[in-house]
Amino acid sequence: MKMILDVDTGIDDALAIAYVLGTPQIELLGVICSYGNVQARQAVVNTRKILSLFRRGDIPVICGAGHPLSKERFEVRPLSMKVHGMDGLGNTFLPVDEEEIKTDMDVAKFLYDTATRYGEELTIVTEGPLTNLAAAVKKYPDIVNCGIKIIIMGGAVCVEGNMTHCAETNIYQDIKAANIVFSSGLHCTLVGLDITLRTLLTRNETSEWRKTKTAWGKFLADMTDYYIAFHEEVHPEMNGCALHDPLAAAIALRPEFVTIFPCCLKVLEEGPNEGRCVLDLVAMNQGTKNIGLCVDVSVEKFILEFNAAIKRLLKISG
Repeated sequence: MKMILDVDTGIDDALAIAYVLGTPQIELLGVICSYGNVQARQAVVNTRKILSLFRRGDIPVICGAGHPLSKERFEVRPLSMKVHGMDGLGNTFLPVDEEEIKTDMDVAKFLYDTATRYGEELTIVTEGPLTNLAAAVKKYPDIVNCGIKIIIMGGAVCVEGNMTHCAETNIYQDIKAANIVFSSGLHCTLVGLDITLRTLLTRNETSEWRKTKTAWGKFLADMTDYYIAFHEEVHPEMNGCALHDPLAAAIALRPEFVTIFPCCLKVLEEGPNEGRCVLDLVAMNQGTKNIGLCVDVSVEKFILEFNAAIKRLLKISG
């Protein structure tokens, strides 16, 4: 499987990258970085840190959108700094990559060129706002005919949001982009809070990583324990941290882990429920189904798969 990750590299993005690196069936063609948990440039730095740590500096890292389509700038929320740490990686402060960050690459063209080259072999997994993908759809409308698959970590349909009472962060940060992608004709699967909040990683797993007594295991354990500590403070009933982004990456390879409901979704762009993903009943009554909505997940199978990939990565890196 060929894959592109589109990330805003905070902790769960980093864990998704680690999962992909530890999964030999996936060939990671590149990582696009955007704003979200951190600024886009910081997402590039964080991604390079992770790839360098695991000796995969050969994978291209591209600086994408720095703000939503309809805005001129973006500011990181104070809550994001608390969730992910000042560096976005749980205050682990890995050595900084001094390589110049190039911001002049045409991300839309990279997505289009890769899509036309690999077609059905390619899966794009978005772990942040949909700004980069929406830009590609607008610039190259025929990208929807390439046969690529899109896995989107985002949305909250049947549960409360984590940005507002009804909106999930990735969708809310660029609602316009989300609706462009949803209505584009791309083959999209939505991995929302409805199922990601059920996939919990605990200190039992991170203690296993520490037992490797490697810099790689210590980094992942320290970063993830920071994330778990935040969840323990805010959601003590969860007994672990939610693996939002890793689940989306895993579903690309293991769709059998989830139950999917084909439907038609749109995102409300204004009013008290701004950012909420809802069924478009008019379109559904006309037979339109633009999204595969994940409504259930085999939690135990996924956690075993994820942890096996991480341990495989630690063994390889060591």
